[in-house]
Amino acid sequence: MIRRQIDQWFDWMDRILDIHRSNFVFREANPKELEQHKAGLKSSLRACYLINALVADPDFNQSDLVSRLRTRIQQLEDAYSTFHDPELSDEKAERIVQQVFPRWTGNLRSLSSLMKRFLHRETKRRSTFWGSSKLNLMTC
Repeated sequence: MIRRQIDQWFDWMDRILDIHRSNFVFREANPKELEQHKAGLKSSLRACYLINALVADPDFNQSDLVSRLRTRIQQLEDAYSTFHDPELSDEKAERIVQQVFPRWTGNLRSLSSLMKRFLHRETKRRSTFWGSSKLNLMTC
């Protein structure tokens, strides 16, 4: 019964990540959409952390679920921090864009938004590669 419920929960998380990809990754969202995105991802992450407490229990004996859950948590954390990371503000992203592309005449906000996403992904990719991501630290 628990296995079936967790599988249904994974389906729900997949739908949330599909919505994230289709509505936020390749288009500029308005402030109201971003607030809904932030609230939805926060709720999803809270649910993940609670389920992790159940699934990671040594008596549960479902190591495949633990691995899937850790992957899903990482995906949701990446989705959240890509758009809601306070460390890389829009202003900082715009300054970087102006330094890298000083003659850019297009929509600077759109370019800085893309640059912010790229910088976040590169930072995350490199930190994961070197083993210093939050998830790796949590599972040690």
